[in-house]
Amino acid sequence: MLRIQHFNVSQIVRIFIIIGFMYNDKSLKGYKSLLKLSGRAVTDFTRHNHYSITLFNVGLTGLIVLIYITILGIQISAPVAGALMTVMGFSAFGKHIKNVLPSMIGVTIMALILGYEFTHIGVSLAIIFSTGLAPLSGEHGPFYGILGGMLHLPLVFTFGGLLGGVLLYSNGFSAAFTAVLMNTLISTVKKEK
Repeated sequence: MLRIQHFNVSQIVRIFIIIGFMYNDKSLKGYKSLLKLSGRAVTDFTRHNHYSITLFNVGLTGLIVLIYITILGIQISAPVAGALMTVMGFSAFGKHIKNVLPSMIGVTIMALILGYEFTHIGVSLAIIFSTGLAPLSGEHGPFYGILGGMLHLPLVFTFGGLLGGVLLYSNGFSAAFTAVLMNTLISTVKKEK
């Protein structure tokens, strides 16, 4: 299996943080308002905020995900690096540190409950790609983000067979299915109250 050096990935993350910080007049001005956005479509951070703080967010979100998977002992392989770059790319379009962590925590909890190893490539990618549920926790709060992440993992393996075992597709389909299901349930409960 192709291995990508951990150093190179962390270097890319740091470059985004440094460039964003430098071009934002060496400040975090605007980052607090960026963190208040839910991430629900369409949340283009470059339209709501400046490009510089968006670049900073791309790097910081990538760094948080990198630290999280490193703590879990997940090796930086080509698929994991690709998933991390995907998270970074969408960190200009709705993802930030407040709305990506809950779903990742949810997948981690469910992996522990089901007895899965974090280093299994399916679990590793499910942890990272569960950040597709960022708008769920951004809109409804971290509790629902964690629940969404817990539902995401078993769905990835269930839908994996239907989608030919392609983990990218099963993660995307699972995140969409989870988001629609949970958003419908949450909206229904709120209307009943």
